[in-house]
Amino acid sequence: VKASYGGFFGDAATYYTLGHSLAADFDFEYQRDDLVRVWEEFPTGPEGLFLKRGRDGKLFYAKAYIYPLLAAPFIWIFGTNGFLVLHALLMTACFLCAYSFLCARSHPVSALIFAFAFLFISLVPIYMVQLAPDFFIFAIVLFGYYFWCYKEVGGPAPEEARPSWRTRWLLSTRSDVIAAALLGIGFFAKPTNILLIAPLLVSAALRRQWVRAAKIAAMFTVVAAALFALNIALTGEW
Repeated sequence: VKASYGGFFGDAATYYTLGHSLAADFDFEYQRDDLVRVWEEFPTGPEGLFLKRGRDGKLFYAKAYIYPLLAAPFIWIFGTNGFLVLHALLMTACFLCAYSFLCARSHPVSALIFAFAFLFISLVPIYMVQLAPDFFIFAIVLFGYYFWCYKEVGGPAPEEARPSWRTRWLLSTRSDVIAAALLGIGFFAKPTNILLIAPLLVSAALRRQWVRAAKIAAMFTVVAAALFALNIALTGEW
């Protein structure tokens, strides 16, 4: 709150208010209680809230709910700083994924240096401390591509008698299902991300792995459709 000079607007105001609404009231509706809750931290109130009129004339937040929904448990525990706690956990996981991916083909020291450079000598830390879904979307996409790409650098799953569950799963095509699910979430959070599923499908098609391509497409579609369906059920609009 102090860093924002006592005010905020637009996306930040909308995600902040929706996150607190989910954490405190467990709903997606914009009500007076939500506004009062903002006043407790921001005396000037929110500016430029994105709202839409839903069923029965009720007002709902006109932004994708997946980011504040996942942040809600942290907001419930840590208050507004819950957004930053979520971002810190996501950043930790991003770093581990980047390091793990690079270690498959590089020396651990080199992997550490390049993983650090990829995440910290960039704009990523700026997005990390902003109250917006950009960093969340970055992390979700990174996780999705990690689960898809790791097998390409890690090699095929070993044929040893009792390989670990991690080795069996992460180095097999079964990890594509998780990748597709994560990219489905990324698509719901920002619909222009629909193109991010294309490399997975094209890669499988070029190798004539039609069943694999079908599974990827099915999981991506099911996850995205379920999230949009929930939006219809809650607000009356997809």
